[in-house]
Amino acid sequence: MASGKSTLASKLSQKNNTVLIVEDKWLSYLFPVEITDIASYLKYSTRLHEILFEHINSFLSAGVTVVLDVPGNTKKQRNWFQDIVKYNNIPHTLHYVVASDELCKKQLK
Repeated sequence: MASGKSTLASKLSQKNNTVLIVEDKWLSYLFPVEITDIASYLKYSTRLHEILFEHINSFLSAGVTVVLDVPGNTKKQRNWFQDIVKYNNIPHTLHYVVASDELCKKQLK
C-alpha cells in the first residue's frame, strides 16, 4: 500500500492499444461493503482474479497490451501473473516497486 504501484501502472498504461486493470477499483465496485479485513480481501480478490483471468486473456489474444495494477506480495498472487503469461505464451515485462515501510507510510499520509 502506498508504494507507488498505481502511479507506475498509470504511467505505463498511457500508450496506444493499452488497457489498465486496477484491482482496487474492481473490488470497490463489486464488493463495496464485503471487504473489511485481510481475510475478506483475500476471499474476494481471489474470486475477482478468477473472473479477470479470462477477461485479460481475451485482451491479450486480441493483441492488446494489458497493464495490471494488482499486488504481488504473496507467492499465490505472483503465480497468478505467471499463469496468465504461460496460458498466452506471450512476451511480457514485469515491473515492480521497491519501497521501504517508511516511504509507504510517508506516502500514505
